[in-house]
Amino acid sequence: MNHQRKNLSISIIGGGASCISLLHHLVLKTKKRPPFESLRVVIYEKKGSVGPGNAYQTDYADLLLNRDAKFMSIDNDHPEHFWEWLSQRPEITVRKEKFMPRSLFGLYLKDSFETSICRALEKNIHIRVEYSEVIQLIKAEKKYRLITKGREVEEHDVVILCIGNPHLKDHYHLSGQEQYIHNAYPLKRALAPITKDTHVGVIGSGLTAVDIAIALRQQGHEGAISFLSRSGELPAVRGPVQPHRLTNLTNESLRSLIKQKEDMISLRDFVRLLRKEFQDGEIHWRDILFTKQELKMNLRERLMNDLDQVEANGVKQSILAAINEVIEMFWRHLSKKDKQLYLERFDRYFQAKRNPMPVCNAKKILHLIEIGQLSVKAGLQYMGYYQDGSFYALMQDDEQLEFDWVINATGPVRHLEGQSEAGLIGAMLSKGYAIKNPWGGLETDFGTGALVDRNNQTDPHLRAIGHVTCGTYYYTSSLEMIAKHASCIAQDLVKWMDTSTSGGKRASLSV
Repeated sequence: MNHQRKNLSISIIGGGASCISLLHHLVLKTKKRPPFESLRVVIYEKKGSVGPGNAYQTDYADLLLNRDAKFMSIDNDHPEHFWEWLSQRPEITVRKEKFMPRSLFGLYLKDSFETSICRALEKNIHIRVEYSEVIQLIKAEKKYRLITKGREVEEHDVVILCIGNPHLKDHYHLSGQEQYIHNAYPLKRALAPITKDTHVGVIGSGLTAVDIAIALRQQGHEGAISFLSRSGELPAVRGPVQPHRLTNLTNESLRSLIKQKEDMISLRDFVRLLRKEFQDGEIHWRDILFTKQELKMNLRERLMNDLDQVEANGVKQSILAAINEVIEMFWRHLSKKDKQLYLERFDRYFQAKRNPMPVCNAKKILHLIEIGQLSVKAGLQYMGYYQDGSFYALMQDDEQLEFDWVINATGPVRHLEGQSEAGLIGAMLSKGYAIKNPWGGLETDFGTGALVDRNNQTDPHLRAIGHVTCGTYYYTSSLEMIAKHASCIAQDLVKWMDTSTSGGKRASLSV
């Protein structure tokens, strides 16, 4: 019997955690394909390895995951996937706190990738990695022609953007200065040129800043370290997070509210439901940010109090973690006015509470503050540099500070601008294959992650996962959310492949 060969091709652009999660789900969900219906998956990664990405590459062992290992997984249906991987390796000592080195999670991602390759071969799925950067995408009939920096050209049926976090923003135009470090990772390499007696200024006071201070101390730094930010707030200290079942802020209550409010809800509506959720947990809802007692404390006292209140913090954080179930629906139906209000006034405080640091890191930061090596300054307004290569910071209270080195510890920007819209993203925007979301990243269809073009048409063969979808989904930095989206897209692709090969004609994906 003669069979018409029906080979399908999927390209994944980017080889970090979102790619590994997508590939894992795709291979698991795909049935074994007959010889005449093979699937080709091509991964384009501009760096030298697939798996760790920027976040989980080899670095100091003291740089820890900010979540319990039992809640880290690339598998949406198997939240203890990483924990089980650890337990099968007797050579790895599991910490009592269960906050493992980030580089160890990078090894897990590499190993998961290799496992997916082996499983794929058994199912007639052929995976190939191209270590090159895709800079152009051209629609050609029902195919997508990808062009790399090295001028390689290849066509695919489906393209999925897994490009991770965009370029960091150079807020004060310091790039090019010899003693300015724009991207601090991997810290072991980036911080190596800093001599131990110099004064280091760190732009930001979040989790990256915490990593930088710990890494500097690890390499024997003796000079002063200053965190500089608008708020001057450190991340909260992580307590023991337990699974929490929402009883008020549920999908059902949100749907009812959305229907009642004719599709658009306010921040006040959301806070009412959140307040009830915290009241049921015997927590005053205003304590989500700071208690009245905390507001009277200085930073050192607040950090000590946080360490003393770890158990109580765990209850709050368990509720905040459970909000992942509804955060996307809330964001989708929040009014434009309140989205703007939230991002301007509340987002950074919520993120500080929502993304806490492990207790062991908090103790190290407290020690650096107590010995006078670390200071945290609020009210940063501007940074510049002198002819001799040193830097100055202008603060809100008219104080001026000077530094020998400056390190950027700001997070990824939500909005595509400058370097963030260069390369492939810039090319897609210029051709109208994609448009910017007013709240960040690219405009995507809420239900499918499919990109929306300049004609407001959704393209189901062109999708995205991760930070580039932050305007649509709001909270995209969590691996939990990435795995959720990866699973949904993989399921859609499997349905499309089954349809394409069951008839005589190639089908189109739908949204």
